[in-house]
Amino acid sequence: MSDVPASESAKDLILRANLLEDTRRSLRSEREGLVGQAREKRASVSVTREKSDSRRKHLSSFHENKEAADKAKKERDSINKSVPPPVEVLKSWADKSLAKLTGMSNDLTAMPTLAREIREFSLFFELISAISVKEKGEDAHSRYVKYNKLKIEAIEKLDSDHPKEELDDEKNAQRSSEFKEVRKISKRIDKIDKELDKISKEVKMLRKQAKKLESESKVSDAMERVMSGSSLDATDVALILERGVDLGSLSDTGGEPAGKFEKDSPGKTKKRRISPMRRGARKTRLRHERGR
Repeated sequence: MSDVPASESAKDLILRANLLEDTRRSLRSEREGLVGQAREKRASVSVTREKSDSRRKHLSSFHENKEAADKAKKERDSINKSVPPPVEVLKSWADKSLAKLTGMSNDLTAMPTLAREIREFSLFFELISAISVKEKGEDAHSRYVKYNKLKIEAIEKLDSDHPKEELDDEKNAQRSSEFKEVRKISKRIDKIDKELDKISKEVKMLRKQAKKLESESKVSDAMERVMSGSSLDATDVALILERGVDLGSLSDTGGEPAGKFEKDSPGKTKKRRISPMRRGARKTRLRHERGR
């Protein structure tokens, strides 16, 4: 904020304030135009951002499903490598083994020996354990099919909603320039706001100083009229009283009688003072009365 020189008058200060207000109006007009441009750019950027968000969503879904499908496939392949036969075959073997263990033959010579029966029980429990593991493999295969299908759907939606033309280098460069333009406009608006605040404070200060100078000028004129003996109106009296000036002291200094200065001024011959005449004839003493 610039300082006010002491030599400037109230008119000069008001002129400076008016010029600053013209500058402020110009800046406000420029700001309105920039705000309109920023809104248009942001609308375009918003559309681009929505498309980018949608594309990012499809890509995210694709990668998530792909990762889940790969994980399920890895689990399935590991189980198939450990237990190759399908679940149905394992269940069939388990049923046959259970039938041997629970069946009773009338021919005692056909009954299995203890060692053979122990081996049969061991085989049965191994088959039951293999079936449990194989069922996990079947579940992993189902999850693999499910996530693989979702992965394909995500990539199909991505291709349908966002064709490859949107990914051209020219359009990407245009979007990038729009983002840069929006940031540039925003910085200019911030700079204008700071300038407007500075101008508003300076205009307020200049008008305050101008008002003060005008008031002092009016008071000075009123005091000159008092000193010269001119008539005063109520406004002049109010201004003088507002400044704290004693009207009595002004009248004493400005209204001294002329006779006082004539009496005290040197170099003038004094006139003989004549006493007032008495009424009636002048009385004189007789000669014979003088000797008494």
